[in-house]
Amino acid sequence: HLRKDFVMRVLLVLACLCFSLAANSATITVVNNDNSHEPLILTKERLHSMPQTTYTTHLPWIDGHSAFTGVKVTDFFEEQGIELPEVVTISALNHYAMELLKSDIEAYQPIIAYLRDSEPMSVRDKGPYWLIYSLSDHPQIDNSLYHSQMVWQMDKIELHADKK
Repeated sequence: HLRKDFVMRVLLVLACLCFSLAANSATITVVNNDNSHEPLILTKERLHSMPQTTYTTHLPWIDGHSAFTGVKVTDFFEEQGIELPEVVTISALNHYAMELLKSDIEAYQPIIAYLRDSEPMSVRDKGPYWLIYSLSDHPQIDNSLYHSQMVWQMDKIELHADKK
């Protein structure tokens, strides 16, 4: 019985270690929905090297206000030399996905947040990346439509080819 308990503890430690390593090496994959380009894999280090923006805002899922730091989606695309398409799909680790319109991205400047109150966000805390709109700066979007677009645990950005 002691041996079984020991084995379970070792497995638990190994599982936690693997989960921790996966969270620390988090990437965002950028793909074209028409497969016209190779996927672009962005590391945490690359994302952190881009211009940073901090929004202090309230969100429906947190008490009070928090300061979220990350990269504006518009800056993210500019840094990659990619023209922002009319529609972008943001996906999460659990395959939840929402479409964002270019007009909303340009008007409300959401960020790909990687820090909350100056601390990295774990998967358990909606990280490592969370798409954030500043609801405090834009109270007109404090509604379920925009709440649903704030994808947490994001890991993929899909670019929709503009129709010519």
